[in-house]
Amino acid sequence: MRYDILLGGETHAVAMTNRPDGRFITVDDGTAMALSSQNSGKDRYQFQIGDLNAEAEVVTKGEDVFVEAFGRIFALKVLDPVEQAHETSEAGDLSVKAPMPGVVVEVHVSIDDVVEANQPLLTIESMKLLTIIRATGAGRIECINYNSGETFNKGVILVVVHQEEEENA
Repeated sequence: MRYDILLGGETHAVAMTNRPDGRFITVDDGTAMALSSQNSGKDRYQFQIGDLNAEAEVVTKGEDVFVEAFGRIFALKVLDPVEQAHETSEAGDLSVKAPMPGVVVEVHVSIDDVVEANQPLLTIESMKLLTIIRATGAGRIECINYNSGETFNKGVILVVVHQEEEENA
């Protein structure tokens, strides 16, 4: 699985994979390194990443994770891919981008429909999980780029939503 993690104000892509020869971690599309971890007490873990061994305390508070290792405390956050896709849209643009690759399971709207903020637009399946993609604001459906059964890549525009101009009376 691939995650985007915010660490020190910078976003890093972290991928975890299980292979027949063990677990591996890749950071920012670098070289995959062998990964092992063992719980060594309450919130304490022994990690081995490649040739590096470290003991760390890992504490989760809400959406934030704090790791104490190497005499320092690191705050990190696993970013929600759906929220990231919404944030990458341009200001005033309500178009909905794919937060991850997947397949459209169901389309809940039609072209020219007027939608409200948080209204379901599509249901997608990615990594065997169903996710409802919702409108980020009120507007009119201008274009639906993917239909039920069609696959898509991360970052593509799934639905174009045109923000309705407020009428001046």
